[in-house]
Amino acid sequence: MQTPLDALFQLARSVGAAGKAYTDLTFSDEFVTAYEAVESTGDGVDRATREGVESAYLAGRREWRLAGGWKSAWTTAPADYDGFGTESVEGPFEWEGRPLRRVLIDPSYFNWQTGRYGSGGHGDWDEDPRVTEARIKETLAREQAEREARERRRADGLVWIRTADINGDDDAADELARANGLAWEDVRAERRRRRDEKTATERAAKWAACRATFKDGDTLIDNGVPGHRNHYGWVSGIESRAHVQCKVKPHYSCEDDAELATVIEGDSRSAVGTLAVVAAMFASGRMRVAGPEDVIPPRAVTDRLRVSWKDVLRVDVNGRVVWIGRQFASSVLDDDGHIVRAKKLVEAAESIRRECHFNGLAKRSFKLFDCAHIQTRAVRFARDGVDPSALKVASVCVACGACRISGERKWRDAGCLELNVGGPSDGYQESDCAELIADGAHP
Repeated sequence: MQTPLDALFQLARSVGAAGKAYTDLTFSDEFVTAYEAVESTGDGVDRATREGVESAYLAGRREWRLAGGWKSAWTTAPADYDGFGTESVEGPFEWEGRPLRRVLIDPSYFNWQTGRYGSGGHGDWDEDPRVTEARIKETLAREQAEREARERRRADGLVWIRTADINGDDDAADELARANGLAWEDVRAERRRRRDEKTATERAAKWAACRATFKDGDTLIDNGVPGHRNHYGWVSGIESRAHVQCKVKPHYSCEDDAELATVIEGDSRSAVGTLAVVAAMFASGRMRVAGPEDVIPPRAVTDRLRVSWKDVLRVDVNGRVVWIGRQFASSVLDDDGHIVRAKKLVEAAESIRRECHFNGLAKRSFKLFDCAHIQTRAVRFARDGVDPSALKVASVCVACGACRISGERKWRDAGCLELNVGGPSDGYQESDCAELIADGAHP
């Protein structure tokens, strides 16, 4: 059952919802009747009752304003910013260190009023920003949870795809990847990773095999290619050449790619070829590593003489090494390619060249020195290519094995002579000086 006080509040609310002024309520007969009914209950009309009437009227007034198109807005601006056509209906509440309240604004003055709020650095929102903020946080938390779940599933899928068979049909591989939380891009990335891993393994194996053919600092000898005739005509060959102190220079883009790495000579920029090409030449037998018996002259010497390394003789005269070409009128050079003008050195080198030319010696390294020992033994020998009956006599040092031919001043290393010992009845036996002494050759 409705009490007289509730009836008074209901009347005030209905008058406000009708859009009438507050004075229209207080001066109406219905209000006076309802007011008297409240007084007749014996409780009287106190201040709380009057405030309740005003609140009920304002609530009805808000309903009327909303029904008539008044706009609701939330702002942090104080009530001093409110102009005409604006009414505060909720708040203020504490939010982000500012008072937050809800206002109703006449649509005719809405832009002016919101601009007035903005002039003081205060925002305005259609919805309670606390509700919006809570909804955004909830959305972010949900999206974060979904993202973490996808990442966990993707991490498991990336482990699975490492060993999965994805080399078949593209559609089947794509469907299988999606079932494990992956995309088609992950399938392509895994295929590319496997291909790159296989390529890197093969490249590393080829690099190791090619690098095993020689060491940095080795001198490489290219045996060359003989000329030949084909159906087009005669094809010139490639002369033998020595590449001194070679080393491998990796390519900047890949340090273990034999197809890109270059083999160069010493500190010069002269390239022998790529490491793969040089290794192939080793495999075919065309190239080899030079040994001590090859007697490789320095590059400065061959460049100065302009001859093949095979046509250069090495002469050691009392510890001083010089180089001379087999051809006549060749200069005598030192290791740096400079011309040697010392008379004794030049005469010794030229005598060795004449001996090699006329006697057909194949050796290219000769050592001349002074032997201070006393005990020697005389031997008979014949040079290569000479009739064994034309024996010569040489003195062989018992202590150091040096040999001096009759008529010559300097002692020589016996290994440089290629002695053929004996006569026609001895079968032309090849030997060196050490064997002569050990075997007690002919005195």
